[in-house]
Amino acid sequence: MKFFIPGMICLCSLLSNYTWAAEHIVHPGESINAAIAKATAGDIIKVMAGTYAEKGIIINKPLILMGIGQPVLEGEHKYEIITILSDHVIIQGFVLQHSGYSSMNDLAAIRLKNVAHVAIRNNRLINNFFGIYCQHADSSVISNNQVSSVG
Repeated sequence: MKFFIPGMICLCSLLSNYTWAAEHIVHPGESINAAIAKATAGDIIKVMAGTYAEKGIIINKPLILMGIGQPVLEGEHKYEIITILSDHVIIQGFVLQHSGYSSMNDLAAIRLKNVAHVAIRNNRLINNFFGIYCQHADSSVISNNQVSSVG
């Protein structure tokens, strides 16, 4: 019970930013980073089913990045797939696979960097160097994700 109330406060805080959100739709062959650049704080970006091999998706404003039909974000064994640099972000509904590997940098499928009030939920992470890397992340929720790796 002691975790229920703070969890509900965090969830309400995350959802309150998205009351008047615009929706942006990304189809295979289109850029997720371009949709993020076009979006304003609080918008919803829906990524349709397909495979996206986009180098380094950077989220630098509060928004929801929502996968529709489990789109695949492919790191090609070279790149960090998603880096979150803003508070109040939700990532849900993706397959994130094959993030890069580096002995110098800790590349991840999803990196939270100096943020708070982020939710990462209902994703599948497959064969990534780091699955979800919380680098100075506060008051965030990571739930119902599946993480697997071979090797």
